[in-house]
Amino acid sequence: MVSVVEKVFLNKFGLFRLFPSFKALNLLPELVSACPTHPHFNPECECLAVLILNTRRRIKGHQLVSIGTQDTLLVHSREVFRLAVLTAAHALILMHCHPSGDSSPSQADIKVTRDLIRAGQILKIEVLDHLIMGSGNFSSLKALGYLYA
Repeated sequence: MVSVVEKVFLNKFGLFRLFPSFKALNLLPELVSACPTHPHFNPECECLAVLILNTRRRIKGHQLVSIGTQDTLLVHSREVFRLAVLTAAHALILMHCHPSGDSSPSQADIKVTRDLIRAGQILKIEVLDHLIMGSGNFSSLKALGYLYA
């Protein structure tokens, strides 16, 4: 079951449009728009969130992992995989926003993603994608070909 906070977060980052599997969740846009946003989400700073998925790649949960500054985000695999390990997740999707509005990945984004993929391989938790959200656009590191160990 998807929580109200997950619905808001998915709507905030525009994920309803990105993945057909999210449309299968039958989430009503009216309900999502009426819900409050996460109290710690700040659109002026980079924020990293993780969607936790089960073996059928359905959302089990989510976590707002880190809130950074306008152009920097501190990420460590310990925090990224903590909830995934506790909930026996099969896979996860990484998401973070670029307050500048440019959704193209930086070299640091690519390096961190590859490090997290390797950490996930050790834990047997698959990193399915890393989405970078800009203003009205997004980049998928998987679609860009950066998701390999």
